[in-house]
Amino acid sequence: MWLNTGTLCNITCANCYIDSSPTNDALVYLSASEIADYLSQVQKRGWPLREIGFTGGEPFMNPDTLDMARLSLEAGFEVLILTNAMLPMMRLTMRSGLVDLNAAFPGKLTLRISLDHWDETRHDAERGKGSF
Repeated sequence: MWLNTGTLCNITCANCYIDSSPTNDALVYLSASEIADYLSQVQKRGWPLREIGFTGGEPFMNPDTLDMARLSLEAGFEVLILTNAMLPMMRLTMRSGLVDLNAAFPGKLTLRISLDHWDETRHDAERGKGSF
C-alpha cells in the first residue's frame, strides 16, 4: 500500500509527478493517527499486504514520518520510504529515529534514495544545483 505523506519537498525537481516543492502544500500532511486508522482497516479486512510505502513530496519533511513508519512496522508490515536523502532526513531526530527503527525491526525498513543520473551534472539538471 502506498501512502503519500504530503506534497511539500525541500527541492523542486523538473519532472516531479506531483509538482512537489518547498511551497506546494496542496496535500496536507498525512498524520500518524490516520495511518493507525488505515492499518486497522487493512487488518480487519484481512488484506494480504506485505509492505507499506511512503512517498511524497519528501516524506521526511512530515514530522509524523517516523511515527507512521513505526506504526506500520509494529503492525507487522515491511516499510519502504522514498526519499531524496537530503537535509530533512539528515536532521538529528530523523537520523536517530531511523537508527532506532532499524534496530527494533531489522531487515524490515528500506530507504529508496532518488537519483536521476549517476553523473552529478545531469542529476543536478533535474533536481537543482547541489542536490547530488
